[in-house]
Amino acid sequence: MKSRSLRFELTFWYSTVMAVTLLVMGVAVEQVAYNRISASIDNSLRQAAFTVISEVGVLRSKPDAEPFGENSTVLNPPPWPPRYVQILSSSGEVLYRSANLGQYPLPIDSAALRDRGRGMVISPDMRLHGEPIRMITFPLPEYNGSDAAWGQVALSLHDLDRARKKNQLALAIILPAAIGISAVAGWWLARRALRPIDGVIRTAQRIRAANLNERIAPRDVDDELGRLINTLNELLERLELNFRQVSRFSADVSHELRTPLTIIQGEAEVALREGATREEMQLALEVALDEAQRMSKLVKNLLMLARLETGQERPHFVETPLAPIVEDVSEEGLALARAKGVTFSAHTVENASVWGDAVLLHQLAFNLVDNAVKYTPAGGTVELSLSRNGSSARLSVKDTGVGIDEAELGKIFDRFYRGDSARNHTEGGSGLGLALVAQIADVHKGTIQVTSKPGEGSVFTVTLPLASQAGKARPDMTEVSMTEGIRS
Repeated sequence: MKSRSLRFELTFWYSTVMAVTLLVMGVAVEQVAYNRISASIDNSLRQAAFTVISEVGVLRSKPDAEPFGENSTVLNPPPWPPRYVQILSSSGEVLYRSANLGQYPLPIDSAALRDRGRGMVISPDMRLHGEPIRMITFPLPEYNGSDAAWGQVALSLHDLDRARKKNQLALAIILPAAIGISAVAGWWLARRALRPIDGVIRTAQRIRAANLNERIAPRDVDDELGRLINTLNELLERLELNFRQVSRFSADVSHELRTPLTIIQGEAEVALREGATREEMQLALEVALDEAQRMSKLVKNLLMLARLETGQERPHFVETPLAPIVEDVSEEGLALARAKGVTFSAHTVENASVWGDAVLLHQLAFNLVDNAVKYTPAGGTVELSLSRNGSSARLSVKDTGVGIDEAELGKIFDRFYRGDSARNHTEGGSGLGLALVAQIADVHKGTIQVTSKPGEGSVFTVTLPLASQAGKARPDMTEVSMTEGIRS
């Protein structure tokens, strides 16, 4: 990739725009000046023609007067500005010419002589002995039977050409100088404008994994750069949060996997120990199998969470009745409760359907029941209920378990979090069940609430929009995924 400085590009384009602007303005000014002088020369030609016509007309009343004699004012114009006069016959023959023409007559514009009705005709610019001139041809009034029929007056364009060359020379000198000045000014402006960006770059280059909490200094002005800095700071904040989550996730995974792996290793060593009895070997293998199953469940739940959060696959969202899901989970919950010595009951209502994925919703309900049974001592009760509340369906799990401290209520949905009362492996928990519940509820645009008292029990309530509200609350299919991982 080519390395090009933004400062250089800004300077280049600034100088280019300035150069084109100055060039266009210079050419336009020069052309306007030329047109004004050219129009002035045309007016001078017409005035000279009227003067000749007027002098000839005055002499019509004097039969003996000779307007084109040696002392004629017509053929002896003032020396400045140079003016040339020539008189033609009706056939175009030169009859008289001013003395300043010498032996060289003015060019004859035959097109102007074809029709006297055309009046005055200014011919295109031409040259006389190398000198640029502009000429006007006009009909003369009849005079005492004279053959003179046409008059010609020409003015030198020397001053016009000289003025134009001066303007062009000035433009040729000023334009490069102006481009140079604009380039220097553009470089200075670009450097000044990009100075805050240099600060952003230096700060960004200093940021490493160890100091993700560092931020770019915000600007006091709410301009484009200020908004960019705010956006970058928000991005850094999200990166810091994600990095911390990943670091914590890695540490938690390492911690959670280390214990079952250590147990499996220890039990394998017991089974392989010389002199181990058959009963000791069988017990060691059973313990290792239990830990392997717990580790397999842990990995599966981790995969569920990861795929839910990253949106790798689209779930199968359809109108899903919750009653059959509650019935299925009730059967599973009853088996769990019997093994624990806990009383389990379920209550459902009809016509409670939501827009969602049946597999995900089953996982949500089962995790809540499993969590309730797990932390309810023998002799306690767990109740699963489904009800409607306006435009929402409410799925509640109530238990008489150990309860949750108020300080821990905001943390129980974090991955691998287990309260002090449950921070052990005797119940087989991994700290991922409630994290999955929260993620699945969020995928379905639902909410989850918890009320609990230590020593008395807890109530988990998930609220989901009914299918009749699907047009308002249907999940964004681009934001969710996961189903295959749960079905597998």
